[in-house]
Amino acid sequence: MSFHIHVGENDGEAPECSWAISNGVAASTREMGPGHRREKLDQHFGDFNWQKNVSQATISNAILGDTLLCKIKDTVPKATDHEDRFKHFTASLPQSDVVKWTEMVEAWEVDRNKPNPFAWTVASTTEAAMHLQLAQEDAQDEITELDGDALHTTSLKGMISQGIQLESSQWRISCLNKELGAHSTNLHPSITQLPEASQFNGKNLTSWRIKVTEIISGKGLWGYVDRSIPCPPTVQAMTGTAPTTTPLPPDATPLYSSTPSYDEWKFRDSHVHSHIILNIDEP
Repeated sequence: MSFHIHVGENDGEAPECSWAISNGVAASTREMGPGHRREKLDQHFGDFNWQKNVSQATISNAILGDTLLCKIKDTVPKATDHEDRFKHFTASLPQSDVVKWTEMVEAWEVDRNKPNPFAWTVASTTEAAMHLQLAQEDAQDEITELDGDALHTTSLKGMISQGIQLESSQWRISCLNKELGAHSTNLHPSITQLPEASQFNGKNLTSWRIKVTEIISGKGLWGYVDRSIPCPPTVQAMTGTAPTTTPLPPDATPLYSSTPSYDEWKFRDSHVHSHIILNIDEP
């Protein structure tokens, strides 16, 4: 429904339903069948939404009219701002791509049998699949003795994966910290969650930094790491970014077929695809 022409953003389900006015209908709908009950509620909600738009004959409807007016006053400036942002974004794109995309959308709006331009067509890798793929690569590297190290149970790819997971945990901690206002009480959920999460993440971060030092020093990768990044004294002092690796210098010779920077990029690409595009909450 959101992709229909002249339709704005919605919850994807139905027009707004007011539960307060439906209390009086409960006595008659509780003994109805599912189909009859749904039609009855739709009629009441539809009439309620119509009254909000056209009627101000009573005090209650006048209040509804004022509420609708407040929403309009709040929406119009935001709509103008969104339109300006859209124009700036469109101007930054190649004109040929804009024309091609516009033609595809307009053709699809006229004939829904044509390919949907909003459908996801690019096959990408989820975060879970990427973990499996790199684990298989680690096993193959150990067999070929390219990445095998008897002294360390954590591989280079595993170190990068753990660093990105710590980065996500640190971001969650910063969100919990922002939820606590100046007048938060002990009943706020973040009061108990924040210390526990900080302590757990701090231990993992300390262990991860030790692994980084051991693995990188053992594999001669110090030239790939930005050592100017200071180590924060506490977990809360971090900005949400765990220092993993930096882009390789142009003249660097990769030690393996998969470089640290490329492995990190694959992790981040799958992380974005899982959490933003597919909206999968993976640990």
